[in-house]
Amino acid sequence: MKKLILTVALGIALFSLTFAQTSKKEIRSVSVTFNTTSNDKDHDTYLDVYLNYHDYQDNTDYYVAKKNGIGGHWNNGSSNNVTLDMAGKLDLEQHRDALIKLHISPNGNDKWEFDYTVNIVYVDEDGNARTLTKEFKGKILTQDNQDTSDALF
Repeated sequence: MKKLILTVALGIALFSLTFAQTSKKEIRSVSVTFNTTSNDKDHDTYLDVYLNYHDYQDNTDYYVAKKNGIGGHWNNGSSNNVTLDMAGKLDLEQHRDALIKLHISPNGNDKWEFDYTVNIVYVDEDGNARTLTKEFKGKILTQDNQDTSDALF
């Protein structure tokens, strides 16, 4: 009887462990493609990009991925891809309230007009790589309006 109970308990534990492992959607990478439209980003304007989520229990923002101090001149009509640095292994389903936050630090005056696309590569419950893509259009950042944020979901 003890052997049967132990076998059933072990089977339940293995099933629970397997289900827990396969129910996650682990984020593998985050990249953002910026398409400059009608007004360029100056070479001395630096861009910070964050994928953040808010923890309501401790009322704090945490980042999932980020890249700071992105410089360089981005011409009108140019497309620039930025791969963010990951904060660790994270589950997409736990960060459904995530925001993309952009901040520029211009040297003097700058007005940058752009669209951008966020690509989040994750592994689904079946172990397949998937990409979540979200586009944002008509964004403008200036020396007087240095921040913008957009919800991913």
